[in-house]
Amino acid sequence: EERYCQAVKSLEFDRQLGPYNLSQYGDWKHLSNYITKSIIEWIEPIGGEITVACESGIVTNTPKTAMEKALDEQMKSSKFLTSLDYSQSRRCYYTSIPHVIKQKGIHGQELISLNIDKTQLLESLLIKDYGGSEDVLLGELQFAFIAFLMGQSLEGFLQWKALVNLLFGCIEAPFRTRTQLFTKFIKVIYYQLKFGLEKDRTDTSGAATGLSALLDDSWLSTDSFLHHLCEAPL
Repeated sequence: EERYCQAVKSLEFDRQLGPYNLSQYGDWKHLSNYITKSIIEWIEPIGGEITVACESGIVTNTPKTAMEKALDEQMKSSKFLTSLDYSQSRRCYYTSIPHVIKQKGIHGQELISLNIDKTQLLESLLIKDYGGSEDVLLGELQFAFIAFLMGQSLEGFLQWKALVNLLFGCIEAPFRTRTQLFTKFIKVIYYQLKFGLEKDRTDTSGAATGLSALLDDSWLSTDSFLHHLCEAPL
């Protein structure tokens, strides 16, 4: 052990290592600044391995884009997929984000309002699932993005998309109750889209990743927080 420590201090192991890509250090820092050790341990699957082989059938009755349908079909036909019982235990433990808000005793206009403005859902998730910490939510957003973009994880993409949809679906929160969260969120998604939409960005299979893979048409709708932000007076 003493010899090992001495070798580390004298940089003997460094001779066998390739140079660190410092040119991308800034990108990585912006993409992961909210990810902590505790967040990784909370989300990562049993065994710590994120693999698309365990993600077959995760998209069920949710609306799908053309790209999501193609990915789903490709995964179903893959010979490398594992059994359902095994894959369930090897998937990430992401927070469940409801696509549609349903509450007992709430009907009509009030229920419609809750689904138009997702502020109440955001508050509920922050308290129930994130311990009141905005940074933990942003950490999960970054974890899912990295799992998707660098690990080709469909589950990571769907979780990232669900969280972005949730935040873009808020109207009151960004301008009144959670301005600090949304200030941080804008910076996070700016660097994610900047990195993900680079013209020369390709995945490990050589296929280009671009606008159609990352963006959702609903983010540009008149109900979106992004639309309201652009319309807000300076």
